[in-house]
Amino acid sequence: MIAIPISAAAFAPFGTLITVPANNRAVTANLGTAQRYNFVSELANRRPGKAKPNLCIYQCEPMVPPGARRLVLQLLERHPDSTQLFVPLRNVHSYLVVVAHGDDRPDIATIKGFRVPLGVGISYKPGTWHHPLITLEEPCEFVCL
Repeated sequence: MIAIPISAAAFAPFGTLITVPANNRAVTANLGTAQRYNFVSELANRRPGKAKPNLCIYQCEPMVPPGARRLVLQLLERHPDSTQLFVPLRNVHSYLVVVAHGDDRPDIATIKGFRVPLGVGISYKPGTWHHPLITLEEPCEFVCL
């Protein structure tokens, strides 16, 4: 698998991109000094009473050694009943997202890798198989919901 640049259309079967949407009208906020874009991604929690939303921060170390051109995937996980959203905070020039379809097990034939640029977050749909975030250049931080 070769990672490709991410786009909203290519990632749509797995989730949504977290960025200012072209088709969403802004609402003026903060005394006119800001524009707010509402509902940029669906949030799902199909586990009422069993789990509450968790806003957390991940501090990630690079998974790819300097100069390496290959990465062996070691884990695919999924959250069958909820979305999982990641937004880069700092030190994130780009990162890799690896996803796959599948029910009880990931369908290896459907694995896709995406290179996500600076300033773009992602939200996995419920049930999307995914590898832990792959940072490339240096340690970085992500907000996760």
